[in-house]
Amino acid sequence: MTAVNPKEGGEARASGTREGVSLACHGGSGTAPSVSFDPSARTWAGIQGGVAIGAMLEAAGGFLNGRIPVAATTHFHAPISPGSAQLSVSVQAKSRTLSSAKVTLNQARPGATMTALFTDPGSRPEALHWLQTGPTQEELRRPPESLPAFPAPVDVVPISRHFDIRPLGSGRPLAGGATPHLRAWIRYAAGSHPTSSIPVVLDALFPSIYATRKHPQPMPTAEMTIHFAQPTQVTEWLLIDQRTAWSWPGLCVDDCELWTSDGNLVAHARQTRRMLEDRPAR
Repeated sequence: MTAVNPKEGGEARASGTREGVSLACHGGSGTAPSVSFDPSARTWAGIQGGVAIGAMLEAAGGFLNGRIPVAATTHFHAPISPGSAQLSVSVQAKSRTLSSAKVTLNQARPGATMTALFTDPGSRPEALHWLQTGPTQEELRRPPESLPAFPAPVDVVPISRHFDIRPLGSGRPLAGGATPHLRAWIRYAAGSHPTSSIPVVLDALFPSIYATRKHPQPMPTAEMTIHFAQPTQVTEWLLIDQRTAWSWPGLCVDDCELWTSDGNLVAHARQTRRMLEDRPAR
């Protein structure tokens, strides 16, 4: 996905997926940027949250002279449908090193609201990290292509056709296991720019609590917060590690990290999901 600079305007532009379809295509001009979501970006509850987050980040970046995101928190108010959406961008503060912006996505009614922090790419050093969920030596010994691919449930989750997922460990969706943990090598062939693509990959797996279930249930994203450690091209293999931190009837929270194959942290996300068929009786 490519943002149109709001100061320049212009025609809609976007990158293509491996099938030649754009998941989100930016357009509009001035203070009224817009985005059009392709139907292939759908999960079973509307457009994937990561696709919407990526589109909103790119729109905000256009108002901030190409600054890159450090952190973004997005609240989803309603399912986002394929087709056109209007984006409202407001720069909240801007300094030499950090800037903040607020973005609202509307489709007849508010669909999502984001607040995000940006920095100058030239002032961003390589990140140091102390997390221990990166690729192990044993995982690195086997090329991802040699592992069995996770079958994409395209009929139910159309966006899954854009990912190549090679599961690691014992956790599998709907396997009825003991631990809500999913881990895999993942490649997103449609990814073009880290700003828009990293949120899509962070939102690519099923909810981790699915590893403990045997039957699916809708769990749309209600909130997602992403911290970006370093820009990375997602067309290469990345390791994703996701686990449920806690849940209660009606809600669960997933933590997720994304890593390069050489052990560098790309981003961390925490996602609040609604569990639509598991709400307490009133």
